Amino acid sequence: MASLIRRIQAAFLGGADDEKLQALLAELNISSGSVVDNPLREARRGFMRSISDEAILRNALCSLELSGGGGGGAQAASDIRNAILLNLRDSETTLRQGLDGLLTPEDLGGGGGDVPDWVPANAKIHIDFLGGTPQGRAWSNGAEVAIDTLLGHDPNTENAYGPTGYNPAYLNAYGYDNSGTVAGGAPDIGFIGAARTTITAGCTIRFAFTIPVSEEGGLSYYIMSANGNDAVYFEGRAGAPNGIVFGSYNGDAEATVADCINSGGVGSNAIAITSTPSRAEFAANGGTVGSAVLTTSDWPPGALVAALASINGSPPAATQSITIYDPLPDTTGLSELSALG
Repeated sequence: MASLIRRIQAAFLGGADDEKLQALLAELNISSGSVVDNPLREARRGFMRSISDEAILRNALCSLELSGGGGGGAQAASDIRNAILLNLRDSETTLRQGLDGLLTPEDLGGGGGDVPDWVPANAKIHIDFLGGTPQGRAWSNGAEVAIDTLLGHDPNTENAYGPTGYNPAYLNAYGYDNSGTVAGGAPDIGFIGAARTTITAGCTIRFAFTIPVSEEGGLSYYIMSANGNDAVYFEGRAGAPNGIVFGSYNGDAEATVADCINSGGVGSNAIAITSTPSRAEFAANGGTVGSAVLTTSDWPPGALVAALASINGSPPAATQSITIYDPLPDTTGLSELSALG
């Protein structure tokens, strides 16, 4: 049974064709053991690891529906599949909610208590660019996933800011180096999959990064519309003027906290940001919190659908980690979240 489960997981992750997936699920249905009563038990893990890839999900769910899915799984699979085929803007959220309704926490193993020690408490998503073998690892909504299911190219960033991507070749001893160390320079980081869905709905996010060379570098974090007309942005600048600046393309909201970004020496920094359609709050390195109240001119309803981050600076400026949480209810705890360590 364990061998069969591993084969099914590998098929989901590898994008196997419909015929292979259907055969594996049929084999699971006739196998002996505790999985028979719910053939979605291990399949769900494959779905969660592939949630940003609609092609893999479509194949997997088509096969699950054809195989009967076990119990009431066929109808649930059909509902989820329809969400993809209808190309809903929030399809990833719809999928996750649907899958959550199919299984109990026990079906996932450990009742939700098996969070690795490298994942910060209460994190929904955590991307660690330093740890792991091979280097680079990520956690998303209860499961370990590949970084490239959360970061990658999103064409919706191009009109408002520029092209994005993710390339593990830029991982080094400092983290993810998109400062231009490698010939051609790494792309700015695009958020995709569950990371994009969470950010564009509203979240608290923490960036840990370094700017070892004293210069005018820093962090740029943008949430934007596909047409480029609307965006909110946070700029953490190490040079003059030093500090974090928040603003929007079309609204009046703005805020600044001066003299809070480190550069030179080790140049370690952490910035924590809460961004929702109604508020923007931020702090760096355990310092003062800046805030602004947003209106629909700043964050038009449903318009901001993409996000990116970039560390600007000379080598070896790099990002060590990105952690995403449910939005804090207010500024309480935001400065502490931004503390180094």
